[in-house]
Amino acid sequence: MQTLLQPCKSLPLFNSSLPLSINNCLLTYNVSIHNKCLKSSSFHLFPNIGSLKTLPFSKNIPPWRSTHISFCRQDDAFDDFSSTQLPEKAQNHRTHENEELELLNKPSPVATNNGIGNENKLDVNVGADLLGTMLTKEVLPLYDKEMEYLLCDMDKDSERFMVRGKMGIVKDEAAVSGGAGPGRPVVETGTILFAEVLGRTLSGRPLLSTRRLFRRIAWHRVRQVKELNEPIEVKITEWNTGGLLTRIEGLRAFLPKAELMNRVNNFKELKENVGRRIYVLITRINETNNDLILSEREAWEMLNLQEGTLLEGTVKKIFSYGAQVRIGETNRSGLLHISNISRSRVTAVHDLLKVDEKVKALVVKSMFPDKISLSIADLESEPGLFISNKEIHDMNSKIDQRSNSLITLKYGVRRLKTINPRAKAADPSAKASSSVLSSWNPSSLTPCSWQGITCSPQNRVISLSLPNTFLNLSSLPSELSSLTCLQLLNLSSTNISGTIPTSFGQLTHLRLLDLSSNSISGYIPQELGLLSSLQFLYLNSNRLSGRIPPQLANLTSLQVFCLQDNLFNGSIPSQLGSLISLQQFRVGGNPYLTGDIPPQLGLLTNLTTFGAAATGLSGVIPPTFGKLINLQTLALYDTEVFGSIPLELGLCSELRNLYLHMNKLTGSIPQLGKLQKLTSLLLWGNALSGHIPAELSNCSSMVVLDASANDLSGEIPSDLGKLVVLEQLHLSDNSLTGAIPWQLSNCTSLTALQLDKNQLSASFGNCTELYALDLSRNKLTGTIPDEVFGLKKLSKLLLLGNSLSGGLPRSIANCQSLVRLRLGENQLSGQIPKEIGQLQNLVFLDLYVNHFSGAIPIEIANITVLELLDVHNNHFTGEIPSQLGELVNLEQLDLSRNSFNGEIPWSFGNFSYLNKLILNNNLLSGSIPRSIKNLQKLTLLDLSYNSLSGPIPPEIGYVTSLTISLDLSSNAFTGELPQTMSSLTQLQSIDLSHNLLYGNIKVLGSLTSLTSLNISCKTFQALFL
Repeated sequence: MQTLLQPCKSLPLFNSSLPLSINNCLLTYNVSIHNKCLKSSSFHLFPNIGSLKTLPFSKNIPPWRSTHISFCRQDDAFDDFSSTQLPEKAQNHRTHENEELELLNKPSPVATNNGIGNENKLDVNVGADLLGTMLTKEVLPLYDKEMEYLLCDMDKDSERFMVRGKMGIVKDEAAVSGGAGPGRPVVETGTILFAEVLGRTLSGRPLLSTRRLFRRIAWHRVRQVKELNEPIEVKITEWNTGGLLTRIEGLRAFLPKAELMNRVNNFKELKENVGRRIYVLITRINETNNDLILSEREAWEMLNLQEGTLLEGTVKKIFSYGAQVRIGETNRSGLLHISNISRSRVTAVHDLLKVDEKVKALVVKSMFPDKISLSIADLESEPGLFISNKEIHDMNSKIDQRSNSLITLKYGVRRLKTINPRAKAADPSAKASSSVLSSWNPSSLTPCSWQGITCSPQNRVISLSLPNTFLNLSSLPSELSSLTCLQLLNLSSTNISGTIPTSFGQLTHLRLLDLSSNSISGYIPQELGLLSSLQFLYLNSNRLSGRIPPQLANLTSLQVFCLQDNLFNGSIPSQLGSLISLQQFRVGGNPYLTGDIPPQLGLLTNLTTFGAAATGLSGVIPPTFGKLINLQTLALYDTEVFGSIPLELGLCSELRNLYLHMNKLTGSIPQLGKLQKLTSLLLWGNALSGHIPAELSNCSSMVVLDASANDLSGEIPSDLGKLVVLEQLHLSDNSLTGAIPWQLSNCTSLTALQLDKNQLSASFGNCTELYALDLSRNKLTGTIPDEVFGLKKLSKLLLLGNSLSGGLPRSIANCQSLVRLRLGENQLSGQIPKEIGQLQNLVFLDLYVNHFSGAIPIEIANITVLELLDVHNNHFTGEIPSQLGELVNLEQLDLSRNSFNGEIPWSFGNFSYLNKLILNNNLLSGSIPRSIKNLQKLTLLDLSYNSLSGPIPPEIGYVTSLTISLDLSSNAFTGELPQTMSSLTQLQSIDLSHNLLYGNIKVLGSLTSLTSLNISCKTFQALFL
């Protein structure tokens, strides 16, 4: 897929309050584009933009009053001005200057002639013979949620996407020829766009970001939306314990649980909102803290509680003066006063209304603030019509009972049309229910032609199937039991609540009952045990509680029994061992299900799947499970099961998946060598002991073997090398000893090998497909084996906490896929090879607590995606390379306990994502660079035990993100504390001891979050003067 930056519908952005000031370091460019550029094939205009003359490109509008965006192809001509000079008019009027922003080609892996830029950054011509720099990741808003919001497919969703003033990225297959691949330009040469100045590089170039400007514009639009104070429709994308998350203009927005319309009782209910489209109102905006708070409740009130709105509700209480009516399925209620029931005289409310009766009413003006007043009388076209309709309703109840039981479903979803018609139009599932139920005509002689209904030749209903249809029923109609010939009832994922009617026990011909993935609560009626023909029972993913009825043991034809993800308590009835036809039995995800596993389940010889994970089951695994000769999956993890793994499981010859992790199992791993079909064996997180059986090598289909976090001892069997299809071997956190068998190199499919936290003492063979290797916390000695650096697919290499010696070879450059390289706490020495700068995918680099010496190679600055660099406790010398300032993605930098000298580089001010900077115990001198004010995400700064001098710069008070610690102790700082330090109100610890400061410390009185303050050892020469 090709993506191309495009303007969407209309380009002008609102110019009333957009903060695009030059003084705020926001660099904007407003360029006049020749018509030839606008006609190029890569500039895809929306159909209803209009003529080119209407496009708002202008030379004379100052950049802080109006902003336009244009994107053109590489081969388009720019006839208005040359590549580096400004138009003559712009030169004469500096306040209205227009500058050209040109992105040069990003070279492919093959060397190019111009040699400018690399795959991580672009050279940018900003006019006046001045080049700027823009990182590739700063060209577009690239993280997935933002990209999903900003990407527009012209063939599918252009109308939805075309919003006046919105910027976006348009998918256009024909815009740029050729397929995507490494080295292709992010945008074409000649692309004109707007960018924000983030700072300057070491060479003095402006460091630019289009991505940052996108966010500024997005915040501006969000503020405008709030000023309009109108509900907007959003799609819920995520959830957390506090509420729901969505995106507005690409910005993350939060909807607290308290602002939802319907009360949420558990996390499952909260999670079910993901994917929904709802109307919300923006209630609070704080761009500084990235706060964007929403309310569904206020939006609902604005949409539905306007005077004259028609609502449907349920009578909850009846009083002498009226009735309390709950609105729809919400938790809001309104008062239907007796004077508003009918324009005829009403003598008694209970004569006309009953509790739980559905009524329609208009919202009318209330005499009391924040109260909802309803009226039925205003719906009457003539006085007394409501009373007459009540009589007609009684007559309609005499229609054919068979059709009436189904029509109950249809009328149950009518509330969708009255509560929120906009939500119904937007929700695909609601549209599906409307289309399905539109064929349900009560006047039909039989329901056999209705969609979702199947009848027998005698016109008897035998199947009712409406899966994934948004019925939104508050209860299951008990009238369905009148369908005495019903064989299949499928109402899964239909948003039904309430309980299972006991009358369902009358459906004696039923073979399939599927009520899964709803909100059904209460008990399972024991009457379901009367369904002697039932073969498939799906009640999973609901809110069912109580005990599993032993009467279900009478369902001798049952083949699939799914009760997982509910709230059942008690134990599994032993009587279920009589379900001899049962093939699948799933009760996992019921945390309150307790007791022992009944041995009688071993009689279910047709069972292929038994799932009881994430329950409170205890006791031992019954040895009778060895009789389950057809068992393929045994999922019994995250329970209270204890004891040993029964030897009899080795007789289950069809077993493919054995999941027994996160239990309290003890003893040794039994002989499972006869399980030729076993593909996954998960035993981690128990207390298993003894040796790893060599017989496991007979499980020739094994793909995953995980026995980590146990008490296993002895050596790793060399016979495991026979598992040629093994992909993952996890044996970490045990007491294994001896050498890592070289025979593992025969496991040609092995991709992950985790043996950390053992007592292994030697290395291993060459597993060419490895992408993850963790040998940390062992007893490895000697040099790092050369074959490790020949693993070209390796992305994670962890060798922490061993006794490895020698140097880091230049062949490290072969591991081009490395993302994590962690070699800390060893005895490695020598200099870091400059070839390490070729690891362009490296994110974590840990070399701490070793004996590395010499200078830090400046080539490390080429690893622009690096987020963590930790080399503390080594013997590095020389000055800190200023080139490190190009690592703009760094989040943590620890150079402490070395012998670095010289000054702290000014370029450290480029670390806009840095949260921890630790430079203590070095030989650094000079002053703290004023560029430190740019570190707006810094939470910890430790410069102690150096030879820094001069006054503490006032810029340090601008780093208001400092919350954990500020340690400037044991230096030679002089002067008074800057007044700006009073802004560090969130700081918890500060240490200024062993310096030469003087003056008053009153400024520290504003630091109300301090828990530790050290100004000892004559830090202040005149403390209280």
